[in-house]
Formats: sequence, C-alpha cells, structure tokens
Amino acid sequence: MFIQEKGMVILFVFCCLFAGVQSLLNITLPRKQNGDVTLPCWIPEPVPKNISVRWYSAKDSWLTFGTRVYKHRTYLSVQKPAPNEWNLHIKNLAQSFADVYTCHTDTNVTVSIISLVVESEPKMEDGLSTGKYYTVTEGDNATMKCVVSGKPEPIIEWFRWFRGNESYPLNVYGSQLKIPGVQRYAADLYTCKAKNKHGEVKKNISMTVDFEPEVDVMSPVVYAKQGEAAVLSCVVQGSPLVDVYWTDKGGNRNSTWWKYWIQTIPAGNGIPVIFINMIIRPAIISIHDYGNYTCNAKSNESHVQKGVELKKPEEKSADDSLTHN
Repeated sequence: MFIQEKGMVILFVFCCLFAGVQSLLNITLPRKQNGDVTLPCWIPEPVPKNISVRWYSAKDSWLTFGTRVYKHRTYLSVQKPAPNEWNLHIKNLAQSFADVYTCHTDTNVTVSIISLVVESEPKMEDGLSTGKYYTVTEGDNATMKCVVSGKPEPIIEWFRWFRGNESYPLNVYGSQLKIPGVQRYAADLYTCKAKNKHGEVKKNISMTVDFEPEVDVMSPVVYAKQGEAAVLSCVVQGSPLVDVYWTDKGGNRNSTWWKYWIQTIPAGNGIPVIFINMIIRPAIISIHDYGNYTCNAKSNESHVQKGVELKKPEEKSADDSLTHN
C-alpha cells in the first residue's frame, strides 16, 4: 500500500513538474567567498528520454545546456552524479557570483531557483575610513569612521584605550563614533572592531585634541640663600606645543650648562602636559641671580608665559608681614 502511495506521489509531482505548476526547489544558499559550491538540480525519476536542462543566471543569462558550459568556463562545470541530476558547480567563489540561478528543463519547466549569497569576513575600507591619526580642535565636534564590508553585515563596536588596555568598551555601535564638544581629556587611542561569523578586523585611531597653551607655576616666589640650589618649576599644557623654555630676568633663554640644569618631564594620560624645572646649581647663586624668571610656552599661533621671582630668604619675613597687613 505504501509503495503504491509513494508511486502516486512521485507521479503527481512528476506531472505537476512538467505541467509547469511548481518548482521543486526554491532556496537561499549562503557560501563563503573563495570556497566552492554546488547548486542542485534534479527531476523525479523515471527521467524522460532525451530530456536535458539549462542553467540560467539573472546577470549572465544562459550559462549551460546539458553538461556544456557557455560562460565562466574556468569556474563553472555541470556535475551529473545521477541520470536525473544536473548540478552546477562553482569554484573559487567571488562576489561577482552572488546571483539568482535557475535550472530549467529544455521544455522550459523551472526545476530549481537558488539565490546564492557569497559571504565574506569583515574588511576595513581604509579609503573611506578615518586614518590612523585624527586631530580636532577643542570645543568642536569629533567624528571618527570605520567603514567595513563583509557578509553577513559586520557588527562594529567602539573601544577606548584605558591604562594601556584597548578593551574598555564605549557601548557605541555602528560605523561612526561621534563626540560633541570634544575636550582635551578625550585625546586618546580609540579602536573600532568589526566582526561577523567569518572573522574580525579592527582599526586603531589616535585622536589629538588641539588647544591653546596654558602655563602655571608651582610657586610664584622661590626663596634661596646664596650658595644653595634653587628650583623653579612650571607646568605647561597645550597642543601642539612647539617650544617650552625658561628665560632669565634679561629675557635670555636659559639652557642646561654650568649654571643651570633644565628638566623637561612629559606627563599626562593622553593630554600634552610638560613639567619644566629650572634648577640653579648649588654654590652658584649670587646676588646677581635674584630677580624674575619666566616660563614660556609656544604653539603655532600663541606665546604664553608666567613668571617666578627668586628672592633671598630674609625677604620672606617681610613678604609675610606685608601679606598679613
């Protein structure tokens, strides 16, 4: 009874097929780029004598007839593992092979409709993305972009380096990272990561925030006896900083030599900060060294300075009395 019913089903499908009523196969087939794929095409048995099939694509029209290949012969072939099968084999899949493929009988009956989706790992489109280095002026809006191709569409997530670790997530997704009214403290290294089921790609972007130089001194007055060492310190911020230096009371630039020792110490976490100390060496200070010294900071367009006065210790009590009065 089962055999009879099965035969009736096959006969019904066979009749419907050649009556043009239905397609036996209508699927979407995802395959990874550069791999091989076989698109199935079969008709129910028994196979009519002298029947053959054609493969057709929406882009390239007729591709094959029977086992003969008309187009893309380097990549296409027709495989016949059984008398009722005409499977289309594609090797070294490129994106150009993503298409809708249809298998027809030579009597123009549709047997298979297959949408071939060529998938690929994420690829960073550097020409459309922000470069490795990005500069913005403080107060402006910052926008960094990572344009990524790939199928399935990659998920892009943004990270900021934190204490030398890039794994600090910003909970921002998508091709753009926007920072409105950016401040100097946002200067850092940022990372976009894009991934799908076939792989992951990432890009580091170093963002610099430009702002006018600022100078502050540790103490506006420094007291030292003759023959003692004196330390004059200032801290400078700014981007870009073209030059930082001390000048003496005559406006001459101080540099490290027998009398002075200049220390320039970079600091800050992503923010351009420099400590610059001028040390008058021990046993050097004379009556002629007392007076005003100036800490200077230069950018491309600005010159900012702040002064420190070097005094004798005996002047300190007089300064205190003036302050209290």
